[in-house]
Amino acid sequence: MGIKAGRYIILKKLAEGGMAEIHLARRVSYGGFGRFTVLKQLLPQHRGRRAYEKLFAAEARIAATLDHPNVISIHDLGKMDNVFFMAMEYVHGVSGAQLMQKVARSGTPIGLASVVRIVSCMGDALHHCAHAIGPEGAMGILHNDVSPHNIQIGFDGTVKLLDFGVATEMGKKTTGGRRGKHAYMSPEGIQKEPLDHRSDVFSLGIVLYELALNRRLFKSATPEETMERVTSGVYDKPTAIDSQFPAGLEEIIERAIAVNRDERYPTAQAMADDLRAFADAQSMDLRRVTLRRRLGTVYGEDVERRQNELLLFARSVNENAFEESGTELPAMSPTSDIDGEESIPIEPTPTPIPQETSIDAYAEGTGNLSGEFDILTTASFEIPGYGKDPTPPPPVETPPPYIAPPPTTRTGFFIAAIVAAIVAGGAWFVGERAGRLHTEMGSVYVDTNPTGARVFNGDALLGVTPFETKRLPVGTLLRLRFQHDSYQTQHHTVSILPDRPHRSVFMALKKTIP
Repeated sequence: MGIKAGRYIILKKLAEGGMAEIHLARRVSYGGFGRFTVLKQLLPQHRGRRAYEKLFAAEARIAATLDHPNVISIHDLGKMDNVFFMAMEYVHGVSGAQLMQKVARSGTPIGLASVVRIVSCMGDALHHCAHAIGPEGAMGILHNDVSPHNIQIGFDGTVKLLDFGVATEMGKKTTGGRRGKHAYMSPEGIQKEPLDHRSDVFSLGIVLYELALNRRLFKSATPEETMERVTSGVYDKPTAIDSQFPAGLEEIIERAIAVNRDERYPTAQAMADDLRAFADAQSMDLRRVTLRRRLGTVYGEDVERRQNELLLFARSVNENAFEESGTELPAMSPTSDIDGEESIPIEPTPTPIPQETSIDAYAEGTGNLSGEFDILTTASFEIPGYGKDPTPPPPVETPPPYIAPPPTTRTGFFIAAIVAAIVAGGAWFVGERAGRLHTEMGSVYVDTNPTGARVFNGDALLGVTPFETKRLPVGTLLRLRFQHDSYQTQHHTVSILPDRPHRSVFMALKKTIP
């Protein structure tokens, strides 16, 4: 963190998915101008792999053609150190998945009016995608991954559609197979039939159901069970769950998630129009300011705290340092040479990256994607013995410098001086490197499914998942023991390595056999 990359200063890692990682950054320019942005780049293991680079470039090309108030915008695209990156608009807020978690934890409902506003804005966004115009004409963009995780809700009441990583154009062949989250796929998507924009309508109907009831619709224990539920069309109706649920809103949900696509809304815009008509009939207030106030009620002082965190980040950046640098980002290389077939994961599982300061997560990796919307918390604590700066390492003994014999000629004198300098410099480098290895620090992020497991290092309790350790010197070895009621005790060993100082451990707990 704090690394300068062209005109960007990377501040914090926000999330990591199956293909890419997301960072909060500050773009700085002349005269002290600065703005927050989000940098997205391929994970190290995918860099140089043409299929992934082609997919990344296709996402950027599609997203760059979109210009709508409810679609996240792309500010920049390029390649630095042979790594493709995108700079995207930063929306200070939370994802739909995070909002569901917060409501479940606090018990403060977001309200149907807020839900209707969020989903109707998504309908507008998807309609814009469906009618997007590119250099070659109409594109007919299918998002293919409409879910609460890819909806960003700003604390100011803005609503944005995110992540076009698996988006496609109507009529164009794609590589890597069908992609997306099984729990939000349409029946025709699961059965690998040709898709049209009613597939995104189906996914948006699932989002409406889940936000309105704050519970999952089709998600099951296994992908196979989830896909079976989607294709069967069997689910609990909202009025069966809550007798006070408005019948008019239930009718909109039923039409949106009809298994037969001919019975669905023909477009996302038609669904959004029906939602607004329903809101008018119910005298609902769908104004942006109303959503902003509602988020303030749900999040309380957390909104101001997060804003203060952003201010601290902004103040930590020396934006005038670029006044005379003239550093410019290199232009993106042509992608015509990126071709070839390669298997792409169908449903990558994003991993949230908790930090000591809780700037909201973004795009990929927001929310808990496995099982129900469990509560995600970040525990901050000190490992026993590592609460303070580590004891300085003992001085490294260095051999005495080489002393050349008295030179007999001017040439011999210069040769002796050069040899002595090389030997002394090498000894200094060895000592300096050894000292750095002792003082470098790392951390370990620990999570489990389900969350809430107690994690021990030997007999010392480290915390309750999910959490992240702090200030672990390179070379530290942790012998983790996971304990959770009704689950088997499991073990895992992890080390802080010089080339991998920040580690992640995820443990899928096994049920206790009765």
